[in-house]
Amino acid sequence: MKTYNTLSFLILFFSIWLISCGDNNNNSSNIDYCKNNPCAKSLIPHKTVCNPIPNDFECICENGYTEENGTCKKIEITPCSPNPCSEENKTVCTVIGTQISDFTCSCDENYYENNGNCLKEPSCQENSCTETHKTVCNIENHKIKCSCDANYQENDQGVCEESHDIKIRIMAANITSGRKQSYKPNGVRIFQAIKPDIVLIQEFNYLDEYDDNLPIRELIDKAFGTEFNYFRGSGRIPNGIISRFPIVEHGNWDDTSVPDRAITWAKIKLPNNKFLWAISVHLSTKNHLAGARSSITAITNKHIPSEDYIIYGGDFNTKSRTEGTLNELGSIFNTSAPWPKGYNDFSDHYTCYKCYKNYSSAENCGNKFNCDTSATSYERDDPYDWILADKNNLNSLQIPTVYCNDSNNSTDCLTFDSGLVFDSRDYTQEELDKYFYPVKVGDCSREPLEIPEGENIDDYMNFQHMTVVKDFLIPN
Repeated sequence: MKTYNTLSFLILFFSIWLISCGDNNNNSSNIDYCKNNPCAKSLIPHKTVCNPIPNDFECICENGYTEENGTCKKIEITPCSPNPCSEENKTVCTVIGTQISDFTCSCDENYYENNGNCLKEPSCQENSCTETHKTVCNIENHKIKCSCDANYQENDQGVCEESHDIKIRIMAANITSGRKQSYKPNGVRIFQAIKPDIVLIQEFNYLDEYDDNLPIRELIDKAFGTEFNYFRGSGRIPNGIISRFPIVEHGNWDDTSVPDRAITWAKIKLPNNKFLWAISVHLSTKNHLAGARSSITAITNKHIPSEDYIIYGGDFNTKSRTEGTLNELGSIFNTSAPWPKGYNDFSDHYTCYKCYKNYSSAENCGNKFNCDTSATSYERDDPYDWILADKNNLNSLQIPTVYCNDSNNSTDCLTFDSGLVFDSRDYTQEELDKYFYPVKVGDCSREPLEIPEGENIDDYMNFQHMTVVKDFLIPN
């Protein structure tokens, strides 16, 4: 009888096991799990395609659909889907029309465009601002800007000096344009150049819509900065208040002479814990006296504390400085000269109007035209726009408005003793670049000779007003 030792037996057993496993594997691989399409009865719409995988299957989306969060979503073919923007740091696609080619590519977040290239925005680092008492870092116009520390104030030479007073720049602005009188890139550039702390704004709309859901925050961030606060009043073309400082209370007062806006006000807390009441108005073209009377009544009924400051301004639609409207407002505010003025001080309205009617800038008029530069209408012959300070507290605190050449922190400055009426057409582009960057010569023109790339000439139509600026030094 044949016998087997233990080792031989184990070898025989292992060989049989390998053959058996091989047979099983071969049988499993031959199973067609998708033969009867088990995905056809899928509870998820459009997830009916069976896809075989090793020893199993999976259900996937039909053609024209993509899986998203467990569901099958239809793939939309639009100008921006799939994204055609693949240039480095320039992958933000924006649809601008209905055709497949109607799109633009713009820079990614934290990048900005310069001569067609997307450059990274600078960022504030620990050692970005190290000058004595000037260590506050901000980003302005894609550059690092160092500002004074708390309780310090920058003088005209750019040096931060200890200060117990607060300089406040106030701006009245009805500088909308375009077909629907809203704020366009030219208006944004003017805001950036003026650098106000508080704005009494009219026709407070952005883009080409009259809508309570407009992206106003986007406008504020672009034109002033993310630290600014605002209150947008009621109506189709509302007034508003924009402030670097906290707005602690706000509201609207009725002006029955106009149906599409109200008198808008805000109580602002200044850094020295004092309060300033800002009132923004756009009085009726035909009956601005009624709006002035409504304002005086509302201010009186509000019982503003006697120690608080009041600023009142905007578009009065006045044709002269001796109208009853100014007499009415004179019960609380100073309405007398000197008034803010522009770059040149002339008084021949006809020559001024003729020049601005036929040319787009002072440079084209030879920079020697005659104008009443305190007037704020488009033709510079009517005093439409005003900033009035209360006679009891604020008016005596006005100081000259100064703009310096920021490129070299020099003493090369423009000084406007009684405040500024700003009109880009008063300057050459070289002067604007020095004192009012990034404004362009044609920003206050309805038909500029040149417009920046990407802008539309229609955005400049209906420009009607020049902005008014006054500076005040508030004692601490």
